Amino acid sequence: MLAFIPFVWIILPPFLYNLFPLNFSNESWDTSSVGLASIGMMTRGQQRYFLEHNGIFSKSIYEIDIALKEQMSNSSKNYNYSIKITPISAFNYANPRREYVKKGWFVKIPVIGYVNGVFIVPNTKNSKNKLTTFAIICQNKLPGTIHLSDPIYQNGILTCGSGTIKLQKPKQLATRIPQKYQQNRASI
Repeated sequence: MLAFIPFVWIILPPFLYNLFPLNFSNESWDTSSVGLASIGMMTRGQQRYFLEHNGIFSKSIYEIDIALKEQMSNSSKNYNYSIKITPISAFNYANPRREYVKKGWFVKIPVIGYVNGVFIVPNTKNSKNKLTTFAIICQNKLPGTIHLSDPIYQNGILTCGSGTIKLQKPKQLATRIPQKYQQNRASI
């Protein structure tokens, strides 16, 4: 019987690992954490692009951050990335391609979707010379492959769209916009 116990100990853990994996941190990173990291890079990239290109947002993911190309190629099996811009905002999406990633036979890791909004707003501290951007990152309340609702900027308040929750405090980036451009944006 003593000889049998070590044999079971050697054979059983790999079998149990397939049934109930105890360490799936790498899988977790491959799912939602990579999507969140990509959205964070897209947020900062849009704010930087806005500052460097006279107050316009980028329509291309690769224009806003070259490092995103490698980041997104590693996570593209779980996410579809896209950008939508308006005259006063940019929305970046990390929409899940699947609801869950299986790890073993019984463990499913959720794939969470993310959306961010970067909004152009007047700088209340010095509205004569500057505009500023505010950003918010939101995530799905539940895992799934539905398209995420856009965040909203209304009456000075950033909120997440329906079905999403705010992930972090809004970020502000003061920007210097040429006077010519500010005249075009006087109605903001």
